Amino acid sequence: MSAFTLHIVTPEREAFAGQVQRLSVRTTEGDIGVLHGHTNLVSTIGVGPVKLVLEDGQQRLGAVSGGFISVTKEKTTLVADTLEWKDEIDIERAKKSAERTRNALKEPSDDREQKRLEWKLKKALNRIRIAQSE
Repeated sequence: MSAFTLHIVTPEREAFAGQVQRLSVRTTEGDIGVLHGHTNLVSTIGVGPVKLVLEDGQQRLGAVSGGFISVTKEKTTLVADTLEWKDEIDIERAKKSAERTRNALKEPSDDREQKRLEWKLKKALNRIRIAQSE
């Protein structure tokens, strides 16, 4: 399988730069897979997993939320609001965040605050799923 160039950046860091065989990521329209030669694409990123298959066949899994992906013949760029690789996730912190957010959702709030809390809960649950995955 041919490799392609991938850059993943967040506001805090460059999370990955190199050659990969495959990228899978959740967009706001659903999961997509990118291989060498993929058609040009720009899409927004949702909350979900990001999975890389490196040139040597090793896999890397992370939790991503928000941002966008751009695919061209030259390279693929994923600009994420947040991204944590599986080995970086503090599962206890994620569980506490989910619990606090669930409790906050029980309190009355306006629509904007409700949506913010729902997004925060999705992020925490995604982090927990990724950290606990095999």
